[in-house]
Amino acid sequence: MPNYRKDDFAMLVDGVEILDLAEGFGITPKFADKDGYVETTQGEVGFNIAKSTAAEAAISIKQVSPSKAYLDGIALERREVSVAMQLKDPDRRPVYGFERMGMMNALIKPAEEKVGSEAATLEYRAMGYNYFKN
Repeated sequence: MPNYRKDDFAMLVDGVEILDLAEGFGITPKFADKDGYVETTQGEVGFNIAKSTAAEAAISIKQVSPSKAYLDGIALERREVSVAMQLKDPDRRPVYGFERMGMMNALIKPAEEKVGSEAATLEYRAMGYNYFKN
């Protein structure tokens, strides 16, 4: 997954900004293999009808983030949400080639704890479809 600067982007889940982002977040298109099969958030294999619209997101936050309860609730409810990255300064568009990227229909998996160079972080994975980039 590409590495984006947390100071340059806001991560939005259903329009709500996720606070205390940590390094290691992003959204990438997830094209199906040559036969059209993809893995679901529960590890099951499914068939992707529209190969060009699948995407995967990593939402990394500090463990003390106030957004933890919000993301945990969505993951436990298995509610379909939109996930997007919004460039904070539109003048930086030439650097990244887009202002907003995301997917309209996504399911978020419960967090995994990551220990790295920063304080302990939580990483939520989302998989979905209706990928967009503009």
